[in-house]
Amino acid sequence: MADISLERTAPVNLDVERLVLGYILTAGRLDVDLEPEDFYMEAHRIVWRPMQSMLDAGSQPDMVSVLNTLRSNGKIEEVGGVVYLMSLTDGIGQFHEPLAQQYVEILREHNALRVGISVGHELMMQCYEKQPFRPLIDSAFGKLDEALARMDRKAGPRPISDIVGETLTTVERIADKKGGEWYKTGFKEFDRIVHGGLQRKNLH
Repeated sequence: MADISLERTAPVNLDVERLVLGYILTAGRLDVDLEPEDFYMEAHRIVWRPMQSMLDAGSQPDMVSVLNTLRSNGKIEEVGGVVYLMSLTDGIGQFHEPLAQQYVEILREHNALRVGISVGHELMMQCYEKQPFRPLIDSAFGKLDEALARMDRKAGPRPISDIVGETLTTVERIADKKGGEWYKTGFKEFDRIVHGGLQRKNLH
């Protein structure tokens, strides 16, 4: 596996981020299940938060309502001003609502990859600091499992039975990992130190 340089561009698709935000600003609706962290740009996260609140409340987050909310919260300049907010709708002609779930999956996938990079880097630094190994690994796998569960979530309202089922599936997946399965961190030096990667059977 090639070395991961911290200077490389993080996994991101800004076009899709803009498409999703722009379409909701225009149509006032979209059945998606996203969190602010699924957006890479901080400006897009700031725009999404009031939109998410409006969608959760059953109201329509159109351009006027979102603009007014950002202004009242003193956040409009943080997103690049009115000009940038309005520019989000420039490419909505390329948005296809039947593909909305695919757009969501793209954003979640890139967010999960960013989590993986962050976890790998944090784990390597903590190991160099000679912190206790077992809690480090427990924490790292917890974050990775959470990111994986986020990717598996479906769009739209979710019954509590689905949430419980997902939790049980995640627990079973952790328990059923084959003892010989290695998890590469992506950092060659760290993987060499731990003899090729992290092995789940050593974490019990």
